Formats: sequence, structure tokens, C-alpha cells
Amino acid sequence: MIWFTASWCGPCKRVKTDTLLSAFKNVTWLKCDIEKNDYTPGYCGIRAIPAFLVVKDKKVVGTLQSSDATKIVEWVQGLN
Repeated sequence: MIWFTASWCGPCKRVKTDTLLSAFKNVTWLKCDIEKNDYTPGYCGIRAIPAFLVVKDKKVVGTLQSSDATKIVEWVQGLN
């Protein structure tokens, strides 16, 4: 899971990190700060933050733009 974020982003700060990490203990989380890495979001097709991109077996299986941890958890569970 790649989480696209920025330190100045209000919605990014509202994401309940603990909820996400506890819901998916077997998931590798990578955080991409768009201020420090401005190339990757565009390359991955990310247009707004916070955004989440799921990669499984070296393929992108989904992207979501949301700050609602419950919605993010439900979305990831639906990808299985």
C-alpha cells in the first residue's frame, strides 16, 4: 500500500493511521510525501491527496482518494 500525502495537507492529517495499520497488519505500508517526491504521484496517476494505491503481485490493483479510514478499510477489504 502506498499512501500519498503531504505535511501541509489537512485531510491527510485527519487519516486515522492507527485504524489502518491495525486493520492490515500483514500489509507493507509505504508513505510518499509529495513534497519530497514530486515525480511519483504523477507517474502513478495520483491527482489529489490523501490517496492510496494498492500493489499486489507487482501490479496496481486499485487507487482511492479519501481521508475516511473506515472507507479506506472497506475499500481494501473489497479488493481481495
